[in-house]
Amino acid sequence: MELESNHATEILNNLNEDRKTTKNFCDFTIIAGGKQFPVHKCVIGSISEYFKKMFTTKMKESYSNEGSVKEISGPTMASIINFIYTSCIILTHDNVYDVLEAAEYLRIASLKEQCKIFFKASLNEESCLKIRSYSNRYNMGDLVQASETFISKNLGAVLKSADFLQFDVDDVKAMMKLESDEELIDEDKYRSVISWTKHGVCDRKEHFSDLFCFIQLDYLSSEFLNDVVRKEELVCNSLECTNLLITSLTSRLCGAQVFKKRKGQFDKILIIGGTDCKQSVVKFNTKTNQWSKMPVCLQSSLSINETRSLV
Repeated sequence: MELESNHATEILNNLNEDRKTTKNFCDFTIIAGGKQFPVHKCVIGSISEYFKKMFTTKMKESYSNEGSVKEISGPTMASIINFIYTSCIILTHDNVYDVLEAAEYLRIASLKEQCKIFFKASLNEESCLKIRSYSNRYNMGDLVQASETFISKNLGAVLKSADFLQFDVDDVKAMMKLESDEELIDEDKYRSVISWTKHGVCDRKEHFSDLFCFIQLDYLSSEFLNDVVRKEELVCNSLECTNLLITSLTSRLCGAQVFKKRKGQFDKILIIGGTDCKQSVVKFNTKTNQWSKMPVCLQSSLSINETRSLV
């Protein structure tokens, strides 16, 4: 007969009580932030790859009864040691980033997972950019995906946040590549690139042309292009940006503007042309990427209802 007992939990609880009170069985002291934390090598070495390596290789700490961890503050180390012994930790918006950095440094996978859970539950318009940045830095792929999904759904508001201005150019490019169904999102992308560049124009203006290329000018209104983009000094000072702007404006004047499919828009597009009362009508299906001819219309124009009936 095989019987089970909860003595494993009881042992850990007793060792936790020991380190807090009598310290009879403590055999190592961690020094962090000017504070001393008596611990048991067998406990912290079993969950932290950092301490396991410290105790099992020929590092000086393996022959000593104390070791300093200068990279972690006292309060953060206290929370982590408590987590090691109890599996519990209090995470807040104020301490979670320090805890994550410490978990990565000490190589405590279970603690890193707790930070990930907290981040996923805390995604909002104010935190999502910072969470994406940290999750990308510490190789938390599923959290990167979750944060980018949230950002895509709230891209307009996110691009206007103060955190966006602190991004490096690679992060800004990543934001520009994200798709969104929000109305006027391309105006928001344009304004965010302008704001980001001018936030540190001396160092960032060299990246402006590359970032401008991510703006879908075909989705911007002619009024916006003429009244806003055409008058922007950063655009005027870049030959590449000016050429892109001229191409977009010229295509509209010639009636040859290209329509690009955007997620959530246009299942079908009608192209109507001709020089007399007989018009040629073709239909483009954005789902199948196929063209097909439509019945010839004998009227000089089509009403909205007539157009819908043709589609």
